[in-house]
Amino acid sequence: MNWDKKHEYDDGPGQILNVNTAYLVGSFLDVHSVTDIHVDTYICVRILKEEKVEVENKIVSIEMEVERVRRMEERFENLNMVNVDLENQLSVAKIEIKKAFQKVFVLEMELEVGG
Repeated sequence: MNWDKKHEYDDGPGQILNVNTAYLVGSFLDVHSVTDIHVDTYICVRILKEEKVEVENKIVSIEMEVERVRRMEERFENLNMVNVDLENQLSVAKIEIKKAFQKVFVLEMELEVGG
């Protein structure tokens, strides 16, 4: 075997096979022809492209879900601020009602005493 002599065989697009490689994998080449290797490579590339598309679709889906959750968080924060404001208004209203009851009580007492 002449390891210094290198020959390359081109068996189609992207299929350059070095003779040294052929010697090293001789039994493999007995089982698979260079065309089979080309077909296997094509299938692998096709599968990887399909998986890439699936992953890209999942990424888009996850990004959309993240955006939906972000909008929900904003709405939740806004509702919390509205809730705090309503609680403050309720507290003020309760104080005003207590003052009004106190005035009514004072007026009733004045009527009883004066009447």
